[in-house]
Amino acid sequence: MKQSALILAGLALALGSCAYAGQAADVIKEIETRCNEQMGAYGEGMIGPCIEGDVRAINALSEYPPEYGAVIARCMETMRPCGYAMVKTSVDEAARSGTE
Repeated sequence: MKQSALILAGLALALGSCAYAGQAADVIKEIETRCNEQMGAYGEGMIGPCIEGDVRAINALSEYPPEYGAVIARCMETMRPCGYAMVKTSVDEAARSGTE
């Protein structure tokens, strides 16, 4: 669990500059809970990469241009329960296909 705690501490710092900064504590808890629930059965070694993937995805999503707002909102609504990495994948796929 030590690795996950360090990753989450890094996430707290990263969220300070992203679009979700106002909800940082909630997002951290959401990621921690989801990764523990979805990956915990596979061991601590799987929880860390899950958290890291979501951290990278949140950082990437916060850097998308404003015109991606609608597709990000749609992907957040449908894919957020699967994690922010899946949200980012959905946004990227929509961008590639020209879907908004």
